[in-house]
Amino acid sequence: MFDSDLAIIYFILGVVVLFINMYLAYQFYEVAKEKGYAETKYFVIPFIFTIPGYLLIIALPNKNAPISSTVKKVSKDLPEL
Repeated sequence: MFDSDLAIIYFILGVVVLFINMYLAYQFYEVAKEKGYAETKYFVIPFIFTIPGYLLIIALPNKNAPISSTVKKVSKDLPEL
């Protein structure tokens, strides 16, 4: 194999990895939009930081959830001992 052939292969692999990263970042951006975060920074962060960015999107709280489903009601009665 010649050096120019190897450079072409690396270039093609780099482009493929770039498109896969763009696709995954867009999918995580869609998840962030479903959670109520529609800013473009939620596309850029997973695109630049990859796995830590994906984890950030996963950890975002849901802004669209009703409060009653996220807060557990606590009884004010004390149990008898």
